[in-house]
Amino acid sequence: MRKPGRAILTSALTAVLLTHGDGASGSEPVRFEQPVLSLAEAVRLGRLHSPMILAANAGADAARAAARGARAQRYPTIEARETFLRTDSPADVFGLKLSQEIFSLAEFSSANPNDPEPFDHWSTEIEASLPVWTGGKLSNGIRQADQMAKAAGNQAGFATAAVELSIAQAYLDAVLAAEGVTLAESAYRTTSSHVEQAQAYFDSGMMVESDLLQAKVQLAQMEDQRISSRSRARIARAGLVRAAGIEVAEETRLEAGTEGPAIERYDLSLGIEAAVRDRRDLAAGAAQLDAARAGVGRAIGGFFPDLGVRARYTMSDDTPFGAAGSSYLIAAQASWKFWDSGKSLADLARSRHESEAASRQLEGAVAAARFEVTAALLEAEAQEARRATAEQAVAAAERAHLILEDRWKAGAARTSDLLDAETALHAARVRALEAKFNQQRAARALLFAIGQSPVPEVKP
Repeated sequence: MRKPGRAILTSALTAVLLTHGDGASGSEPVRFEQPVLSLAEAVRLGRLHSPMILAANAGADAARAAARGARAQRYPTIEARETFLRTDSPADVFGLKLSQEIFSLAEFSSANPNDPEPFDHWSTEIEASLPVWTGGKLSNGIRQADQMAKAAGNQAGFATAAVELSIAQAYLDAVLAAEGVTLAESAYRTTSSHVEQAQAYFDSGMMVESDLLQAKVQLAQMEDQRISSRSRARIARAGLVRAAGIEVAEETRLEAGTEGPAIERYDLSLGIEAAVRDRRDLAAGAAQLDAARAGVGRAIGGFFPDLGVRARYTMSDDTPFGAAGSSYLIAAQASWKFWDSGKSLADLARSRHESEAASRQLEGAVAAARFEVTAALLEAEAQEARRATAEQAVAAAERAHLILEDRWKAGAARTSDLLDAETALHAARVRALEAKFNQQRAARALLFAIGQSPVPEVKP
């Protein structure tokens, strides 16, 4: 069978696959050994085991963790430190003795303060600090992180839908290939019976040798198609394994009776409107644009001073965690980096360019989505019409073959005419089978293009 064309949403799927890797991992795929594997079950397993979905979800979790970290910067930071010093520096020894509250004026007077003995000092400190005002750097940083988390979540959702579509198409490929084997086997059996009858006619002198040889050539061609169909079926099963991240046992059957989702008749403008409203990749692009704009505000904050407060409690002794002496410190600090050799200006320029790039990328993504919806809608309409035409062709080919077979058995038709009818019937059945599955592919691709689940049989 010819491999069906599938130009629908190639760019979108390719982008997702490149973004999230090719699905390779060091672990073996999960093995599925049930008697029957439905499309819905394949998608559910793919959600759990597809490396691309797992990678996208991990990326979203990382972005959400980054957002939590950004928000945490609003709250106090508390640190604990334990420091050991040994020194014979006169000034340090003098100050450290004061810290430990063991300074003795009598000892200071009797000894040489310029040449003290080495002195051991342990310092235990607990310090809390809190930013009060950062010129917008902190608030814009939090907004930026929140929007990047939102974008990552939408990207994960879009990646999941893309993988679900790829699983559905791989599943349909496998079912199509399996049914193609059935067609090829049936065509071979039909031709084989005709060859046997032709041999009998030849042996009885009722047929010339050239007609018998022509029938045997036709049988060889049918055998070649049977071999090719079996190979395609094995390759298609391997494609399903790769798409879903599972290994399907050889004896497991795939459901062949699915007709696919029933979809609404979309007006083109309504379909485009639905895509702009519902597609997760466009929502991710909008969030990335908002994050880039927050980055501009964060860069502008670099031109303003920072204000913060801190408090410290210190215990000093000649042993670890000792408290011979103690002290506290409360401080408010304002800092203003009024010159950094142009770094703040460069950061601002970079942020503005990133914002402009995000805006243009979103415009491009919306334009691409509009085209994808248009192409998917036209393809769905075309595949529906092709299926109807193909089914009509099968009915006509079956009738023509039946008439010629009856005439051939009666000796009123040539063997070549019957073989041509068999070839035409097999080709019509193949086209009808492809049209059936192409219609379902197109329907699922249209659902994906307008932002809906391409496998609505599976609940979110």
